[in-house]
Amino acid sequence: MAALLLVPSPAGGHAFPDHADPRVGSTVSEAPSEVRMWFDGEIEPVFSSIRVENADNLRVDKAMEE
Repeated sequence: MAALLLVPSPAGGHAFPDHADPRVGSTVSEAPSEVRMWFDGEIEPVFSSIRVENADNLRVDKAMEE
């Protein structure tokens, strides 16, 4: 039984944002044609969402059109 406790097993975790372009929290003078994000692991689209907001906290990403 003790040998089973020493065998490594895969552990599920969460992916976290690594970096983005434009940078998270940055202010741009002109709307970018795209926003790109990189994560430190695989994301689960079913449980993930991203919003792009303007200075008035209004959603301005393409999801608002769908």
